[in-house]
Amino acid sequence: MNVLYDYLPINSLEKLNILLKNLSVKIKITKNRKTKYGDFKFNNGNSIISINKTSNKYRFLITLIHEIAHFLAYSDFGYKIKPHGNEWKNKYKKIMKPFLHSSIFPPKLLLLLKNHMAKPTASTDSDSELSIEIKKHDINLNSKFIFELMVGDIFKFNLKNYQILKKRVKKYECLNLNTNKKYLFSPHVQVSLINV
Repeated sequence: MNVLYDYLPINSLEKLNILLKNLSVKIKITKNRKTKYGDFKFNNGNSIISINKTSNKYRFLITLIHEIAHFLAYSDFGYKIKPHGNEWKNKYKKIMKPFLHSSIFPPKLLLLLKNHMAKPTASTDSDSELSIEIKKHDINLNSKFIFELMVGDIFKFNLKNYQILKKRVKKYECLNLNTNKKYLFSPHVQVSLINV
């Protein structure tokens, strides 16, 4: 547990110690993965949670609790349940509840997280407002959200250059400048603006 201290909000540590006290699950901190923030696996008789290394303590805590909920749901109901089915949702709500406190999360993030937890989804990224608020706590001075850019702006995402063509109802239509293919981006995607 001591290894996790640097990645978590300080006021969450006591509650997390209580939660993890009797759980036989290994927690690993991994390099950043682009497609997920964390993962739970049962491998060779071992339960393993992996969490991306991040400076965003709130994302780390939310992801850790999300993955602990997977572990508890599978422990109680077996491995044939749906990954984000009712069993997982109920576990996630139950174990997140003690952490939904102003001593742990900043006010706006707490409000959005409470709303999300009323009906949790597989990823906090599916809730644009919550995703943006969580990403505000990432330490990356060069990044911007797509919604902060203007039509015509050029940006870099995953080492490729794009230009914003237009805003649609919920997403932004962008042109990959290398392939001339069009792609849709969610407003909460973080990119690097290229000054031309």
